[in-house]
Amino acid sequence: MNEALIKSNNGDDLNGYLCLTFDDGFSDCYDIIYPLLKQHDIKATFYLIENVINNQDFMLRNKVILLDNLVNKELKVELIKIYKEEFKVIDYANDSFF
Repeated sequence: MNEALIKSNNGDDLNGYLCLTFDDGFSDCYDIIYPLLKQHDIKATFYLIENVINNQDFMLRNKVILLDNLVNKELKVELIKIYKEEFKVIDYANDSFF
């Protein structure tokens, strides 16, 4: 990443360059992605979010994914109905509430 930034700042051609970046810092990055990159001698940049380390706190999208995996379909449908009614969300696909 540093090399690409230096080249870009100097106005050099970045043709043939690819920058791989990973964020969130989940263990899959270290357990799965890192060994593959190392095996193929590929460099990448990993951004870590301090509050996510050791599951101290999740970003909203990760909380939603976790809930999606934990809640059964019937409860999801009911929660979506409540949300749509409470916040007046229109289901444009059906032109009505869910």
